[in-house]
Amino acid sequence: MEVLRELEKMISSLVEKYNRVKLEKADLQKQYDELFEEFEKISEEKENLNHELSEMREKQREVETSLTQIKSDLINKIGEEFENKSETNEYSQNADIHN
Repeated sequence: MEVLRELEKMISSLVEKYNRVKLEKADLQKQYDELFEEFEKISEEKENLNHELSEMREKQREVETSLTQIKSDLINKIGEEFENKSETNEYSQNADIHN
């Protein structure tokens, strides 16, 4: 009889430990699921930010190209105006010499 009581106590103790471990496992699984969900959100945000960064870099290249073209156009225009003024001054100087 005494042996049976000892066995019952051991079984009862094992069942309690099993139930505690089972609850811990469920709690850890819940925490894992929450962390994994957060990880997925962060990964998606990272992907979106990388996409936005890529778009911004492309826009920056377009702006730089436009600014370079504007700069080139302005330099050409200034050069043309300078040449026209030089030609006008030469014409005026030649006209003064001949008069």
